[in-house]
Amino acid sequence: MVDTQDAKTAINEITTINKRLNNNLNRAKRSVDTWDFKALEKSLAALGDDARLLVIKCEEKAPQINRVVQAEHDFVSGDTYAAALEKALIDAGLYPKGQYPNYELIPFKLTIDPGQEEVILSVGRKKEKISAFAPQQVAAWVAAKYKNLAERRFDSQQFCKELLEAYQIGNKLAFKKEQILWGRGVSLSTIYELLTVRHSARQDYPKEQYIYDLGRLKEQLEIRHLSYKFGFGSARNQAQALLVTDSQGRESRLGSLIIYKEDEKA
Repeated sequence: MVDTQDAKTAINEITTINKRLNNNLNRAKRSVDTWDFKALEKSLAALGDDARLLVIKCEEKAPQINRVVQAEHDFVSGDTYAAALEKALIDAGLYPKGQYPNYELIPFKLTIDPGQEEVILSVGRKKEKISAFAPQQVAAWVAAKYKNLAERRFDSQQFCKELLEAYQIGNKLAFKKEQILWGRGVSLSTIYELLTVRHSARQDYPKEQYIYDLGRLKEQLEIRHLSYKFGFGSARNQAQALLVTDSQGRESRLGSLIIYKEDEKA
């Protein structure tokens, strides 16, 4: 990691002069209001001295600050930044997948772009950016966004209702039957396509969000909606399965949605 103490020391020296300058500026303002000519003359003289000193100190300390900034740039561009960032994310309770500079933290995608001097967090087409690259800063920012999302109320019954409607259509299409074959698996990818038939719906409800919602739903001990019981099946081809991560970071590869109808009158 980069030692920033030299830059902090230099900036503190500049800050001390700047504070004194601001104090004299405030005294000058008060002197104008009170018509205190003697105090005003004294404040203006001190103000001029501090202004000149501030310029001199900034020029004197600029190389010291720039050396630290360059070291930070070099660290971000170097081979050890990725490991430092990933450790910071894990320490913050996050579970990043992928590799630098692109990570997945379902439903988020985290992109590190030193060239554009941006750190980008996105869900579908929605993006937020910061320009701070310190690993702990990035991790704290992502963790706060993740916490806000996780603390939002999850309406599992509404989600189940939407899954049920998509399942009924997908079931008929998959098995080419007029009647729904309850208890048969329908691909979770097909379910998503049916949930987001319109292009605008897919933009508003990206697949990452869908996978995140499946993870929250799967955490329930028993998934029921009205007289229907929900379950998940695996995929024959694991490459086609969805990698679902719950709030504890546990992973499951799910291939299909299975719904059982327990009450024919429902």
